[in-house]
Amino acid sequence: MAEITSISSQNPISVKPVEELITVIDLMSKKGFRRLPVVWESQLVGIITSSDVLKVLSTGDHDLLHKELHNFMTTEPLVVYRDDQISDAIKIMLEESIGGLPVLSPNDGSLAGIITERDLVKAFVDSIADADLEGFINMDPPQLLHNKTTIKDVIDAMVEYGSNRLILVNTKNKVEGIITTKDILRHLNNEIIKFGKAPEGILTVKAMELAITDILTTDPHKSVAEVTQILLDNKIGGIPVVEDDGTLIGMFTERNLLQLIGTYNLM
Repeated sequence: MAEITSISSQNPISVKPVEELITVIDLMSKKGFRRLPVVWESQLVGIITSSDVLKVLSTGDHDLLHKELHNFMTTEPLVVYRDDQISDAIKIMLEESIGGLPVLSPNDGSLAGIITERDLVKAFVDSIADADLEGFINMDPPQLLHNKTTIKDVIDAMVEYGSNRLILVNTKNKVEGIITTKDILRHLNNEIIKFGKAPEGILTVKAMELAITDILTTDPHKSVAEVTQILLDNKIGGIPVVEDDGTLIGMFTERNLLQLIGTYNLM
């Protein structure tokens, strides 16, 4: 098994613990990041994720966006080292249900990189067994009715389920849209840039106004390898799985792929 440095991102963008949370929102929305290492004097002191930001937003207290992010980051985050094996990272991600890990130098503990679920998907796509997708679908993905749901509703559901994406369905359980943490943070950042602050009512916007409606879906009879390639080709982290008539069955995500790798000991 190869070392982590063979697939991890090198020299990742980081933030300081004294920066305002709004800085993180700006970076995440513009760069598409879901997590940022927090570094002070070359040492990793924490990590801030899009889920942390959503938890702050769920409070409805917009003044918190201007507080320093050491108030919200995870201190002493789980890490791996440059000379660890890829299997070490997979094991931690599966056991702790997290989507990425900072990579440290074993010499001085400085931040050397970051490894994510997407990196692992790219690394294993060619070795995935031709398994039937049906056995690895999340059958209960977060979902809400498309015509009633606000951004606040989506945030609350994402926080409850620990999810980065939510499916919007109609009353017949057909997929109408998908909304992700990236969509929410981009909306928030655009409004802050426009008004100079988070305007009142920003979270009462209907979710469908931000959702992706030109939706890629797949059926449960495709192979895992086929669907994984769809994720990579389209740079997405999950895809709804539907019946022939479009009825939602569930969702297949990068996390499900990691579970398959662990199940079949592909590490």
